[in-house]
Amino acid sequence: MELNYQEIAERAVAYAKQNNIILDYTEQSIEKVEELLGNYHENLDNYNGEDGASTLWNIAVHFGIYLGETLLRIHLAEKGFVWYINEGMPALKKDHNEIYPISKAHKRILNGPEDDVWSFCNIAIMIADGAFPPNKPSS
Repeated sequence: MELNYQEIAERAVAYAKQNNIILDYTEQSIEKVEELLGNYHENLDNYNGEDGASTLWNIAVHFGIYLGETLLRIHLAEKGFVWYINEGMPALKKDHNEIYPISKAHKRILNGPEDDVWSFCNIAIMIADGAFPPNKPSS
């Protein structure tokens, strides 16, 4: 099944708008996603058990895909990155470089500021620009 990344990202935009947060696929909106995910981290106690874990994962999926769509629009698409699925997980890929915005969004919610998405997005742009050697393919 082909995922409609744009539709999923738009759901994140609509959810943010309900909370008076405007996400517009710009670099500035990444900071707004950082704040939003930070609010979930600060309220982790409200998400107990399987239902809570599922809710937080769904939030991470939506906002992770939003981050991926934003990265593609502001820089990565022009560098040849596209969405692809690796073992069930959507990622941005070009050659041997793989970027996992959903995993990062989930880590941000669970771990707090040490896993901020702003730094992640900056590193993704540096990877796209060739500032880092490509990831070694997993065997």
